[in-house]
Amino acid sequence: MNYRSSTVPGSTGDARGPSLRSRVPSPWTALAVASLVVPFLVAAVRIAATSGHVFLSDDLALVDLHVRDALGFHQQLGPFDRFGWNHPGPVYFYLLSIPARLIGSGAKAEFLGATLIDAAAALTTVWVVRRRCGERSALWCAGCLGLTCLVLVSTAPGATTFSESPLGALVSPWNPDVVILPLLLFAALCAASVAGSSLSLLGATLVGSFCVQTNFATLPVVAAGLAAALIGMAVRAVLSRRPDRSAPQLTQRGRHRKIAVASLGICVLLLVWVPTLSQQLTGHPGNLTLIWRFFTESRPHLTLGTGLWSILAVDGALVFGLAQEMSWVLGAPHTDALLVLAGVLVVGVLAFVTGWRHRSSFAAALGALSLLELAVCVLSVTRIVGPVYGYLVVWEIGMPVLALIGLGSAALEATAPKAGRETPPEASVPRPQAGGAAARARRLGARTIVPAVIASVFGVALTVQTAQLPALTRASDPTVALAWHLVAPRLHHSSEDIFLGDAGTDAYGLFTFFGLFDELQASGFHPRVSPFWKTQVGPRYLSNGREQLQVVLYPPSVAATRMPGYVGHTAHADIVISPGPPAP
Repeated sequence: MNYRSSTVPGSTGDARGPSLRSRVPSPWTALAVASLVVPFLVAAVRIAATSGHVFLSDDLALVDLHVRDALGFHQQLGPFDRFGWNHPGPVYFYLLSIPARLIGSGAKAEFLGATLIDAAAALTTVWVVRRRCGERSALWCAGCLGLTCLVLVSTAPGATTFSESPLGALVSPWNPDVVILPLLLFAALCAASVAGSSLSLLGATLVGSFCVQTNFATLPVVAAGLAAALIGMAVRAVLSRRPDRSAPQLTQRGRHRKIAVASLGICVLLLVWVPTLSQQLTGHPGNLTLIWRFFTESRPHLTLGTGLWSILAVDGALVFGLAQEMSWVLGAPHTDALLVLAGVLVVGVLAFVTGWRHRSSFAAALGALSLLELAVCVLSVTRIVGPVYGYLVVWEIGMPVLALIGLGSAALEATAPKAGRETPPEASVPRPQAGGAAARARRLGARTIVPAVIASVFGVALTVQTAQLPALTRASDPTVALAWHLVAPRLHHSSEDIFLGDAGTDAYGLFTFFGLFDELQASGFHPRVSPFWKTQVGPRYLSNGREQLQVVLYPPSVAATRMPGYVGHTAHADIVISPGPPAP
């Protein structure tokens, strides 16, 4: 089969478009898809089959809160940041609101939504690789993504915080985790645009917008990828001034379809950024202004060495496994770092050189992007304020996978017939030297079997791992559950305003604080907070001075137990309920 021509509309030599045969997926394509669909389907079914309420805390409680706000089209910004600003946009919450509308809001909808986002990103990446390089490369890509997913789903079951989730990073709706596979798709689309697909650049911009809005730390990677794609497209345009008459020409119908798709994509892109721009114009100050002020303030920067060691620790997780993200404090040299660095550089360079030699601009672009993003990630770490926790850079784990996909695609594509080349009639005449053709056919078959076996092995391993995922109820925080059971019986009617206050609890007490706020709002109450928590919960929930009750979490102490309205305590907070709004 002509792998290149079968992936480009109209490249079969028929100006009317691809033949019916080219539209029917082959068994190899079906295998590539199944190696990812089956494990994601198993994970989704396990999550959807969960019964019982799941009490969320910390960041996941705020994700749950903002998804319900998105259901009412009130959410304008992304997740909060610990330095007083929010990630730029709410597109992630609106995506999660889709399953929430279908099955009801709550942990089940969010975990299921995150799983579906990851599945869509992985499958679309395979589709992009198949379009540019063929079925062998799609199989190889599926195997590489299977390895990545296997690492993400194999995180230790005992999470340091409930935001990390005992279920692992692959199905977690925590925003540092959910951008990992979309970033791989983003890079594949950037490489496809370098290879000649202008629509892929628009797709990369859409996926990159999702990543930046959901986790602002990805901005340097997204900006560098889009810039590299634009430069690559410009270089390609200059080098391709001569028209290629052997290349397939779009029909009028094909041109109209391309224009329609581009128009729709541009409309979606504008829509994605409307809430962000609206908040910027109406906020005082706007969130983008707060982000700009934070990153332009003068403050000490981390060293390049810290950035390098941090990134190598994340890259090494592909081989050595992914530790719990919050337990990581990165930046110190470690014994495996030089080996990881050598591996990342060698694979990236080989991918670029092999793709260049075999005139596979897509594979070469993937190799170049992996090296570019490595440098960008190292530089971006130097802008982190405070310790470099693993969750701040865990999305880097996908960057070396780009080089692996590019290297395999270039090597496999080298054996495929060149697009646009017709086999001369005399070439089909049997010759005495037919043994050479037979040997080549066997080699081509072997080069299909190898990526097929790799995709199958990782697909089976990933399926087994997802089948062993803990029940979603394991993500339920018992401390939040206890706090809710202490508070709920003392509330009157669900329409009342309730002030929720914090009187200096520690970090774990704040996890309970946000979980309790989420439960109040989900149960129909109107929780309110002081302006101090505006970034976390949003301006809609600020105190109005008319609350009927106030629920305050105090640090555990004997004094708190003697206060009027004391109702009980959790591991990290004593809870006091009293009438009326808080004192001004």
